[in-house]
Amino acid sequence: MTPRQFLGKELCRARVTAGYSSQQALADHLGFERTVIAKAEAGERVPRDPVLTAWAKACDIDTEHYQRPRHPRPYRPDAPVHPEGVAQVRRPGEAVVSL
Repeated sequence: MTPRQFLGKELCRARVTAGYSSQQALADHLGFERTVIAKAEAGERVPRDPVLTAWAKACDIDTEHYQRPRHPRPYRPDAPVHPEGVAQVRRPGEAVVSL
């Protein structure tokens, strides 16, 4: 399972737990197209911060662990690759960060 798929499953679980029985119901509540919800839950696309924030408020979840870093690390083609295909970047004195 990729990180995007994991996030999608978590968002789907949060939607259902919050009482939104369909993607359309949540999309209508948030004012977004259903495809935004569908692509996020399927792991096809990570929702943008405004979508994720609105989703979190509607479903009463904490997005702290799901939000993108404010200053993403640059892509390094020589970085080691995680078994699931996620690049890992390590700077001196820092832990491994999966992108």
